[in-house]
Amino acid sequence: MATLGIHKDFLLEFAKLEKPVQKRVHEVFDKFREHRHAGLHLEKLENPRDSRIRTIRISKFMRGVLLAPDSGDSFLLLKVMAHDDAIAWALSHRATVNSATQGIDCATTSPWSKQPPTCTTPRPRRKAGSSPMSRTRN
Repeated sequence: MATLGIHKDFLLEFAKLEKPVQKRVHEVFDKFREHRHAGLHLEKLENPRDSRIRTIRISKFMRGVLLAPDSGDSFLLLKVMAHDDAIAWALSHRATVNSATQGIDCATTSPWSKQPPTCTTPRPRRKAGSSPMSRTRN
């Protein structure tokens, strides 16, 4: 029986999804358990940076990005995004196991980026000379 897990960074993103999309994500977990390929449109992409990355239909306009295992039937849901955004993200990222934390890291493989982004969106940088305390009220 196939299983679908959730990447820890997706938990925060899930809360930001519209309620109908959240409902569809929940339904996908049940369908995935029953029939991994039937009706879910689990797709392997052409020329991805990581051959284990797949996408899955969430709704007509939304797709999930999954990490397939090297062996076995345990998949990991990394992202849920608009269809074209999900495809672009899936094609440009590679998943690795962090040797220090044993967690899954997803990063772009662009040779131009000095510090590749992870699965989560980075926090915006503060302007030079500003501090978190400058935003507090008296």
